[in-house]
Amino acid sequence: MIKRILIPLKFTHVTDNAFGMALKMAKCCQARLHILHVLDHRLRNPEVTDGQIAELTRAAEKQFEEKYRPLLDDFEDFYFNCWEGDVAAETAKLADSIGADFIIIGCHVRGDKPSRSRVGDVAHALFEWAPCPVMLVPCLLHRGTSV
Repeated sequence: MIKRILIPLKFTHVTDNAFGMALKMAKCCQARLHILHVLDHRLRNPEVTDGQIAELTRAAEKQFEEKYRPLLDDFEDFYFNCWEGDVAAETAKLADSIGADFIIIGCHVRGDKPSRSRVGDVAHALFEWAPCPVMLVPCLLHRGTSV
């Protein structure tokens, strides 16, 4: 039985279809949906301050409330978390700590086109480290695009 589904959320069109799939699975299985946004800004720029991280966290929470919360409609069995770190490592750690049954992620794109492999660094790492199955969901913006 699927009871806990985890989706790392990037707030990009890549995640939109994966979010829809995760929500559909959660509703169908009556599972709890764990939504995680990881701020990796300090990994890319160590000069980022605690104040900037706090501001980025508030912005992420607001973006979730404006863009994704309405999509949940009357579905209430979800948690949204936002913290900083490496996206793949934090996703795998959360999946392990909550006993996730599935991690659902969107395919990788470069710019406005799917990348050659469609599997980015985060997906590669999760395929290796995740304590549960990982589902890769294609980005529907690119129907008919050859890869």
